[in-house]
Amino acid sequence: MKRSLVFLGIFLLLMGAWASAQTVRIQGKELPYRLKNGRQWISRALLAEAFPGFADGEGDVDLAVLINDPNARVMRRNGLIVSVRYYDRAMAALYRENKPQTQERSPDSKAQAETQIGDYRAIMDEIVRLSNIEREKNGALPLEADPLLEAAATGHSEEMAELEYFSHTSPTPGRETPSQRISLAGSAARATGENIAVFDGHSEASLAEKAVVGWMNSPPHRRNLLDPMFTHIGIGVGRKGKSYYLTQNFGAY
Repeated sequence: MKRSLVFLGIFLLLMGAWASAQTVRIQGKELPYRLKNGRQWISRALLAEAFPGFADGEGDVDLAVLINDPNARVMRRNGLIVSVRYYDRAMAALYRENKPQTQERSPDSKAQAETQIGDYRAIMDEIVRLSNIEREKNGALPLEADPLLEAAATGHSEEMAELEYFSHTSPTPGRETPSQRISLAGSAARATGENIAVFDGHSEASLAEKAVVGWMNSPPHRRNLLDPMFTHIGIGVGRKGKSYYLTQNFGAY
């Protein structure tokens, strides 16, 4: 009887330890922490390894210290920190400084070859609307427009137009990948995705429908658009001459 009670006690102890061990996503890595008195305690060494600029050391540290870190973008759910991403202010400033500037318009042909940045809100909103119609048809919840994802998408579309390339990979150091660009825009999305499209010689009124139809007919783009994991969306448009460059960014929060 006593032996059974001992085994029961050990089992309950192990179960309690297992239940208290949870994880938080930091820079895309799942790191374990222990919840004690409502605070999330994590190994300082592990945190320093995952989060740039955090001082290494021994013992545990309260994860809440990152809330006041100017380079941390912290997401909380039900009072607990569930995700932290590094936000490089210096790189973000570079991102803003390097964005193409609006060109003065003139009637000559040279002006038509320059990058043109205009008000494409109608196109952007229509892409969001059509995307959500496709998601509803396929049993996925609608996406919410996100200004941070929109900023990242717009920056990429404008850069593609300015430098005349078409790729998910930017030639600009520090923002080569979609996830880097989305992070630089200030988003703390735990998962991201990107669709792009380019159209030449088409009317602006037709762009949204052509883009969504094209993405739906392409298996990898369709997977992004219909992925039930994503919760938010941001659209960006850039133009050079008669060519329009479209970017559709997705995020999961």
